[in-house]
Amino acid sequence: MEQRILLERRNKRYFSKMQGLSKQEIKRRVKICTDTEIELIELFRRMGNEFRKSFESFMNNYGDFSDKLNIIYDGTTAEALTSNSPFACQFDARERDNFNKMLPVSERRLSKYISETDDIAEIIALSAWLFAPARAETAARSVTNSLCGCEMFEEIKRRGYKYKEWHTVMDGKERLSHAIMNGKRIPINEPFIVGGYRMMFPGDVTYSPPLKEVMNCRCTIIPR
Repeated sequence: MEQRILLERRNKRYFSKMQGLSKQEIKRRVKICTDTEIELIELFRRMGNEFRKSFESFMNNYGDFSDKLNIIYDGTTAEALTSNSPFACQFDARERDNFNKMLPVSERRLSKYISETDDIAEIIALSAWLFAPARAETAARSVTNSLCGCEMFEEIKRRGYKYKEWHTVMDGKERLSHAIMNGKRIPINEPFIVGGYRMMFPGDVTYSPPLKEVMNCRCTIIPR
């Protein structure tokens, strides 16, 4: 219970900085993000314990961890994205691929790490870094923002708005490519060009932008 309260408070501060979100939408995102984060923290904890106990056993269970990640994603999607339009379905499939890339590290890279060290202290330190709760926090916030951003975009279109405007949280932590977009207004069905990549809304992965453009994004669109 204490963990949930702490995460909810942190996530509320995070989402409350975003422009154009109603109190109800902030509350919705906080719940979705917190639920996802708690599940990811538990998954990463089990992965870390298995990793430290026996790398061979960990690799044998790697597929199970990936399956669990997809189950977590399914739960997040069910809460965040209710639209079933062709665009939303295409986005959802791409977002699932991105979410799977958020596993702490690939099977191939893990094998390389282990082959290069037999020092138990280094393995423990590596485990603590790879499966840190902070990674779960980043993944949960990123997928929540992307899925809820898609839902918001679909809702704006359903209401008949002709334009959308990109808003960035300008607090010194914003990335340059998103700062440049702040206040940019374009027709609803045209993509923003963010860092050279097309995005229909902040967090959009339909056109396969790099993860650096969607991870920890705190931007929103406002209908015009």
